[in-house]
Amino acid sequence: MGFRIASIELIRLLNAEALEPQVVKNEAGEILRESKPFRSAIDDSLSTKNVSKVLFDTRQINLANWDMGETLFLALKDKRDGHDFVETAYQLGIRQFLVSEVQEDWKNFESCIFYKVENVLGSLQQLASWYRTQLRMPVVGITGSNGKTVVKEWLFEL
Repeated sequence: MGFRIASIELIRLLNAEALEPQVVKNEAGEILRESKPFRSAIDDSLSTKNVSKVLFDTRQINLANWDMGETLFLALKDKRDGHDFVETAYQLGIRQFLVSEVQEDWKNFESCIFYKVENVLGSLQQLASWYRTQLRMPVVGITGSNGKTVVKEWLFEL
């Protein structure tokens, strides 16, 4: 079972600032305009975007069976900084990013959205909480030191 959330709703839920990287240069190569916030919640670019998958590890991308247009890459900070993998995710086709900082090298990325928040992990927890409210079935937690996978598989078969 998956989920889908509209970009506009995601911005409201996470209290995020949506940034559109954009570099406009004149004929001499001088930068006229750089990254800018989207004009409003009804901006055409945002009104047609959705998120249905969340990803924080670029090694998990299955290129053959993945909808890149609705994938949100989370730049989590832990032992490694997820912001270091935004460019790789962009090269693999992802166009929506949840970040806590916007880096200079990303300004040449085309047709993508950066959702800027203070805490990416906290925003992931908010998104998970929202998702739980969307479920119309009970949620079962399987815990313990041993046997979780077997029990999960048995329940799936039932």
